[in-house]
Amino acid sequence: LKYNDTELLRKKRDDRGYVIDRVLEDLDEAYRLGTKSRDLVKVTKWTALALKSRVALYEGTWRKYRGLPDADKYLRAAADAAEEFISNSGYSIQKTGSEPYRNLFNAIDATNTEVVLARKYGNKANVMHSIPFNIKNDRQGFTRRFMNHYLMADGSFYSSVADYDRKMFADEVAGRDPRLSQTVLCPGYIQVGATKVTANDLTAITGYQPIKYVGNANYDGSKKAFTDLPLFRAAEVYLNFAEAKAELGTLTQDDLDRSVNKIRDRVGMPHMSMVDANSNIDPLMVDYYPNVTQSGNTGVILEIRRERTIELCLEGFRQWDILRWKEGAQLTRPFYGVYFPAEGEYDMDGDGKADLLVSSAAKPASWKGNYKQIGKDITLTGGSEGMIHALPNLAIEWNEERDYLWPIPASERVLSGGALSQNPGWTDTTNFD
Repeated sequence: LKYNDTELLRKKRDDRGYVIDRVLEDLDEAYRLGTKSRDLVKVTKWTALALKSRVALYEGTWRKYRGLPDADKYLRAAADAAEEFISNSGYSIQKTGSEPYRNLFNAIDATNTEVVLARKYGNKANVMHSIPFNIKNDRQGFTRRFMNHYLMADGSFYSSVADYDRKMFADEVAGRDPRLSQTVLCPGYIQVGATKVTANDLTAITGYQPIKYVGNANYDGSKKAFTDLPLFRAAEVYLNFAEAKAELGTLTQDDLDRSVNKIRDRVGMPHMSMVDANSNIDPLMVDYYPNVTQSGNTGVILEIRRERTIELCLEGFRQWDILRWKEGAQLTRPFYGVYFPAEGEYDMDGDGKADLLVSSAAKPASWKGNYKQIGKDITLTGGSEGMIHALPNLAIEWNEERDYLWPIPASERVLSGGALSQNPGWTDTTNFD
């Protein structure tokens, strides 16, 4: 645009469907022009298909959960793009190593078994990142809500376990989906290249410390890591496929076996059964996603959301998933963490010896292990017992009519002479409205 392109500078916003259709056209063109190679650092036909399934699923569910037209049109586009990828790309779920899920994210060099496009790093090229450093130094931690998504290793609901909401850390994480211990620092965790167990010392603000993307301790410093980062991988496309078809109401057991169940096979989890998912719905998932479509497919939609939540965590999808599902109000829930039934000593690494003291009193001179003072280092929901309440003074508000969209910058509205309207619920200083 030039300064004197008045008509274009002052045009009204295009219809949302018009914009998304142009995006999908661009991706179709990228698919047509792309190669069939499986080059990790070049955009190929398969990258275009993966992105098309992502974009179309977003738009389809955004529309469905707001009662907007053409939701099925975009859901079909997502399912079709994903099915083309699954049928013809040659990508599959990577299963190498004793901890294949964990290995996928701490590999020095990504492989093109599952990873479609990667961001390459390398110490020789002096191109590094700081993800392991940020996890520890920013005290990043998962919430108890997230932890509750993991099934038991036999495929049953964690919410069906007696007193599941009052389990201490070591008991809470035992016998769960193997991806939990390959994502979160659990008892018995040994860092890549180490020989000794690293205990959970509550460095994470909730007590649930991520280990996804964490490799050798030599990479823990600022800009010291050079593990490759997957940007697109087959598992996401499989999940896009399953979700799109579930929301359309066309999902079959064969579809699940071609997608979600291949992901579960990586860690030896029981297969998802469509009949069982729809006849036996986890009340926790209903509580976590209250706006989900109420239909004969509600159960399987919730189970696919569960699978997506744990499989794709820390890969940049969660906020956008919450927005497209119209579940923004869930962002206001408190950040709860590890549960402590009382003040006292706790074994956090599973070796049978206490290594953590939680107390409201000052640290005893005789105590040599990790120490957390209640009211100073941590806050518990029940005062001297309960779940860690991270950021207890942070009040989060959600405006259902406004907060799914960001405001249009006032400067852009000025350039348009007021033709560019503001998003609902937002105000600015332009006085155009």
